[in-house]
Amino acid sequence: GSAIKIYRSLLRRKAKLPEEEVKALIKSRLAGCYLLEGKRLISARKKGKAIACYNLAIKECAGAKELGKIGKIKAAFEYEKKMLKRSADRYFYGGKDREEKLESIAYYEQLIKEYGSVEDADYFHYHYLRCLLLKGRYRECIKGFHSFIATHPKSKWAGNAYMYAGEAYGLLGEPELRIKEFEKLVRFYPQSTFAQTARFVIASYHALHGDRKKAFNLYQDVAERSPESKLGKDAAAFAEELGNIETDEWLK
Repeated sequence: GSAIKIYRSLLRRKAKLPEEEVKALIKSRLAGCYLLEGKRLISARKKGKAIACYNLAIKECAGAKELGKIGKIKAAFEYEKKMLKRSADRYFYGGKDREEKLESIAYYEQLIKEYGSVEDADYFHYHYLRCLLLKGRYRECIKGFHSFIATHPKSKWAGNAYMYAGEAYGLLGEPELRIKEFEKLVRFYPQSTFAQTARFVIASYHALHGDRKKAFNLYQDVAERSPESKLGKDAAAFAEELGNIETDEWLK
């Protein structure tokens, strides 16, 4: 680590390097240090960090002979990551039942352990938490989804995390907390895949608990956002029904 800092510092002082040969030598030494650091990370089963280390080597040490070896090692681990993800997804998305889907959890655990620092690691964490939900480890997955949102707020899966945390609360028999999660989903990720479903469920919750005005407004909102979808048509029908109830009560 110290050697890498020294060589990088020398490379930044371009004006003070007397010859291109010296610069090439420093790049070669720096690449060698990156190679050793990558091997240390691999031994510690931190392959994601090793890949990041090799990416820096490729970026900073153009022309160094060591880059050929670095490129091959990096490519091998990129391929391993790809194959692990493919195996995990085959079980998770292709599993015929709950037990078969849960075969994926070991692969996601390995991906998190070895590649948890790579750019697309949010995918591994999210699917691992989905597995915990399938296993019935509700409290654990709720805590995990909240941590996931805090760590990956811009992830394409962040809105979904609120949805599944809410479902976990529902399965624990805590409907109020379920609705709170859905409300966070709608507030923070209004364009999420599950946002419309969350709005519909929130509306139904308020209708069930006697807040017909709030339910009516929410149903109308769902209907206006997607008038041609089944959810939108159902919401429009419920809004109309609530509107008729209000009219009848006013006439009485």
